[in-house]
Order: sequence, then structure tokens, then C-alpha cells
Amino acid sequence: MEKMYLHLRSRCPLLARALLYTLWTYAWEFGTGSLLRLFGACPWDYSAFRGNFMGLVTLEYAPLWFLASIVAEQLIIRSTLQLRLDNLPNLGVRRAL
Repeated sequence: MEKMYLHLRSRCPLLARALLYTLWTYAWEFGTGSLLRLFGACPWDYSAFRGNFMGLVTLEYAPLWFLASIVAEQLIIRSTLQLRLDNLPNLGVRRAL
């Protein structure tokens, strides 16, 4: 998500980015659920929810994912991008090239 933010921050407004993050989250959840279901190991089943697709994703959580993506971008991603390992003092650890 950090790379998406860096790519989109100057191209899209916040609400458009949040929509893209939400769609990415749904695609990830569906893909992961499909793979896990092949092995009989998918731990979730949204079949009982309205707006579900194949029991792997449900639209009922879309508003929560949308808000979570805004919080993630504004609080978490921006803060973590400010961290730089190369600004840490030399503790006798050699960096791999």
C-alpha cells in the first residue's frame, strides 16, 4: 500500500485513493480466499451475508474498509515513510549492498 500511496498521492485526491485501496483490499481478500479454498483452508465464509460474492467477500464491509484505508494512509503510511534506516546511528552493523 505504501507504493500505491507514493504513486497516487500527487495524481488522485484522498477519496479516490481510498476507493482504490478498498478495491485492492477486496481483490486481495478474494484472491487469497480463492487460493485457500483450493486447499480447503479458507477460514472465512461470507455466504450468509447479503452482497457476498462466492462467499469470499461481502459488500457489507466496504464502508469499514474505505474508512480504514483513509486512517491507514493518513496515520500509518505517512508515519512509516518518515522512518529511514539509513538515519540510524552506526551500531557496528554492516549494511548489505
